[in-house]
Amino acid sequence: MNKYQPTNTDQPLQRHYDDEIDLGQLIRNLWDSKVTIIAVTAACLCAALAYILVVPPTYQGSLKLLPITKAEEAKYSAINRGDFLPITTINFNSNGDPIERKEYIRISGDTLLQEFATAFSTKQALATALTDVSILSPKENETPEEFQLRGQSTLNNINIDPPQKDSKTGIISDWTVSFATKTPKQFKAAIEKAVAATNQLTAQNIEREIASRLVAFNLAQASKLEDLQTRLENTIEDYRINNERSIALLAESAQIARTLGIQKNTLESQNFSLSNGSSFIANVNSKDRDYLRGYEALEKEIELIQGRTDDLAYIPGYVDINSQIRAIEQNKTDERLQAALDISPLRQDSFSAIAFSGDQIIFSNQSKPSLILALSIVLGGMLGIFVALIRNTLK
Repeated sequence: MNKYQPTNTDQPLQRHYDDEIDLGQLIRNLWDSKVTIIAVTAACLCAALAYILVVPPTYQGSLKLLPITKAEEAKYSAINRGDFLPITTINFNSNGDPIERKEYIRISGDTLLQEFATAFSTKQALATALTDVSILSPKENETPEEFQLRGQSTLNNINIDPPQKDSKTGIISDWTVSFATKTPKQFKAAIEKAVAATNQLTAQNIEREIASRLVAFNLAQASKLEDLQTRLENTIEDYRINNERSIALLAESAQIARTLGIQKNTLESQNFSLSNGSSFIANVNSKDRDYLRGYEALEKEIELIQGRTDDLAYIPGYVDINSQIRAIEQNKTDERLQAALDISPLRQDSFSAIAFSGDQIIFSNQSKPSLILALSIVLGGMLGIFVALIRNTLK
């Protein structure tokens, strides 16, 4: 009986069967290498734990700058209701007509927040605070220039974002401070110090602005007072000159009246005699001819004018000018403003330009240790399987 001899056409089929992977055998090999896989996975897990314990995690910190409450804002009512130190501004309407507007000193939650945010954005208080808590301190063998660059880099990583309006909702966000740090406790202490220092700076800036406006107000009042006093002096001098002129004219008219024999005639008409013996009465304007009033009236008027003991009562405009002078001299704006400032929080040790507490500083761990551990187990298992396969292949 003839035996079957394999032909060349059967060889590819044979090679095909030899290249197939036996999944059952693979699983048995992996099970036999379970110790190796577990060991590698455990090693990766231990490495991840060591990384988490040795390398400080990075925290993302944020703080919202919020205005003071309405109750706190009400403590500035003495200043806000006083209408102190107005500044006049001129705007123009759509027709080009000028509109005058007076801006008084007003202290509100929004103005305090704006002043605070402006001062805080300079980051000067932050730089000092970071140095005080040793976040920024010179390292060994570090030059001053290198330390300055490192400090500037740290400050640049602190973002202070102004309010933004959402284009979809129309909601305006708050002022936001955001930063990354590996030392949240120290950074929190630095933020608290920076806020306290900026509160003081804000109070000083507001006081400086008020003092500047007060100086301008006092200068304007002094100039106005000087002008009124000059005007009063000129009014008195004009009265004296006019008085002397009036007396001289009255004396001249009285002399003419005596010469003409006009003693008591005060009428605006005068009886004139003609050469033929007839007479007529003509209207005469006594304003142009004072002598027609008669020398007795004229001389009496001169006597009364010269006998006046208080000329001020007869000076035109004297009472009004003097009233304006007294109003400036008796102005209590400075005293009332200082009293209003004294009872406001602005001059209290507890002054705060924003609503702030340390609990408002929020930290979130960016390192995600649970994710690191999970990835270490997955990657460790994959690496263990790879090692097991290599070992089985080399056997």
